Amino acid sequence: MGLVKEMMINKGISEVIAGYLYFSIELILLVISIYRLFNERKTSY
Repeated sequence: MGLVKEMMINKGISEVIAGYLYFSIELILLVISIYRLFNERKTSY
């Protein structure tokens, strides 16, 4: 029973880590797109 419990905990931890990674990647992409938009506006003036 202990092994199953450990596996469940590890699965939960890995899911949380995957969630954080996904969130940080989305955030980075958003920042990059905003930065590009800002630069395009700067060059157009």
